Amino acid sequence: MKKAIALIVAGVMLAALVAGCDNTSATPSDASSSSPSATQGSGTSPSPSGEGTSTTAAEPASYPAGEIAPPKLPAAADTLAVNSDGTLKYELADTNYPLNEYDYELPLTTDSTTYTYFDITFILESMIPADGKGTMDYYTMVRNKTGVNIDYQWVPSDITVAQTQFSIAMAADELCDITAWGSYLYTLAGSGTQSDMVDQNWFANIADYRAYAPNFMFQIPRYNYDPDLIANMWLNDEMIVLMGPFTENPMPSTGYLIRGDWLDRLEIKASDIKTYDQLFNVWERFKNEIITAPDGYPFSFFAYLEPTSGQFFGGYDTGILVGTPLTRVVDKKVTFTMTDVDDYEPLQLFLEIQEKGWGNPNFGEYNLTQAMLDLVQSDRLGMINAYAGEIGSYEANNSTPGARWDAIASPRKTENQKLKYGHGQSEWQYTPLGWCFSAKSKNIPLLVSYADYFYSDEGSFDGTWGIEGVTYEYDSATGEPHRTEFAYANKDGHALAWIMLAYNQSKFTEPFRCMYLSDYTYPGGERYRDFFYTWSEVFYKPVRDGSAEYDWPSATAKLTLEQQQEVNTYISDANTWYAENYQMFIDGTRPLTPETWAEYMKELNAIGYERYRNTMQVVFDEYLARRNNIIAGTN
Repeated sequence: MKKAIALIVAGVMLAALVAGCDNTSATPSDASSSSPSATQGSGTSPSPSGEGTSTTAAEPASYPAGEIAPPKLPAAADTLAVNSDGTLKYELADTNYPLNEYDYELPLTTDSTTYTYFDITFILESMIPADGKGTMDYYTMVRNKTGVNIDYQWVPSDITVAQTQFSIAMAADELCDITAWGSYLYTLAGSGTQSDMVDQNWFANIADYRAYAPNFMFQIPRYNYDPDLIANMWLNDEMIVLMGPFTENPMPSTGYLIRGDWLDRLEIKASDIKTYDQLFNVWERFKNEIITAPDGYPFSFFAYLEPTSGQFFGGYDTGILVGTPLTRVVDKKVTFTMTDVDDYEPLQLFLEIQEKGWGNPNFGEYNLTQAMLDLVQSDRLGMINAYAGEIGSYEANNSTPGARWDAIASPRKTENQKLKYGHGQSEWQYTPLGWCFSAKSKNIPLLVSYADYFYSDEGSFDGTWGIEGVTYEYDSATGEPHRTEFAYANKDGHALAWIMLAYNQSKFTEPFRCMYLSDYTYPGGERYRDFFYTWSEVFYKPVRDGSAEYDWPSATAKLTLEQQQEVNTYISDANTWYAENYQMFIDGTRPLTPETWAEYMKELNAIGYERYRNTMQVVFDEYLARRNNIIAGTN
């Protein structure tokens, strides 16, 4: 167990990139699955640049001022959004952002130059042809439409391998023209901050080429100049380092599901279960009336307890995502999960759940629901946390015919309680883990325009739906697209999520506007789609002044380089002490009482967390002032 907890920070960060880092923080946090899902929702994930485990810092962002960057002249025969004389083919608002979306004339180029592309692939290796990823149907279609030739160089979804290969390329000064995750790999390799990678001429400053990215830049006025979105897209007033995926209609990436056929036997509806007390009553009846296996339980936590912080314990306005305490703001005062007075009660609740036999005592063996398949599909678990796209397989392969999983919302203390932590949902979701462009590439304007195409209506459709007749077709009655049987009932047994990773843009690493709910447009898929609406029922939308609720604005309230360097002098030892001592409460080594909890908090603050809290308070206060100034200037 202790080994699992010690490894959880790295494991959870990587897994989220496969599963979806719920939230405006748009950074690694969530649990992985063999049936991956797009990043959805907003608000609570750990951040590699905004939290205590980071070794690098990102500069604070604010509304970009000044004239649009001088356009770079396109190569001959390219049909981009800038004329050969440097004038724009589209209109700008007085804020220097595009007034509308831009439709490209295709192909973008007739030049036969080939550009190299480095990426971590999430495509199943068995689905990639022997002659390479570039010959796959989707990539062939995109090349034929845009005229842009790409040589795909990829590594399996292993961050260590990717970091090693990236470092080798840097040492040889042979970075690819396009690098997915480029800014993350650069900082992970210890090469410096994201601004360093531009200042040291490794990657291009996309802000210098934003004239060629009208659709990407249009996302900012599209969402009413949201300061948090500006800060996600702009590293600082002068720099954009990457172009990443947006998600239309953000939703929570995972949620809780309960055995609906068991509820039928108890004459209870999933929609009636809203509070902890109501849920525990059901668990007790599952235990006494339905579950017969000696190793069966109503529920099982993960080794790190919650899938995302606050998803189960959000009714207590905090979370227990074991790994590193996460920053939150309680009435504009900075605190951390699992370190304060109000974190005692949810930990006590966890211990009571385990003591009453409602929770699987072997939860420390599992980092994701897929690892519990033997329990899930043999009537030995009554409630799970999973992706909507996984459930069809779980039901079809259950040992009991007619097994059914129904979605339920995260529990609350009272039915009318408004959750304040871990349930923020923005109108947008942007993942800053996309494409960076080599500063030494021969045609950066073309590459930026190529990325920008996928934010256009046509490019977004291509990136989302894939290939007509293969992964989608049109309904003869409504004219609307829907998934094909090849995609949703693949004869080789691949889940639709895996199919779409091979037939559309990557939801994790590539630029485009992803219409996520498109993956549920097939017979019966609407049931799984509706799970998202149950899961998001209790979600709130943060107000524009940034002061509402308790979620830390991790994507936008960032430490300066100096602040991060000061924090780094003590936070590693403090986090190590935390991991060891918090774990003692979980495994019973240290009894949980008000006295032992007070002693724990005192010790934790003495070794660094009080200093960290004070630093983060300064960061938040500065963020709030900056955000309000931005709003005042755009209203």
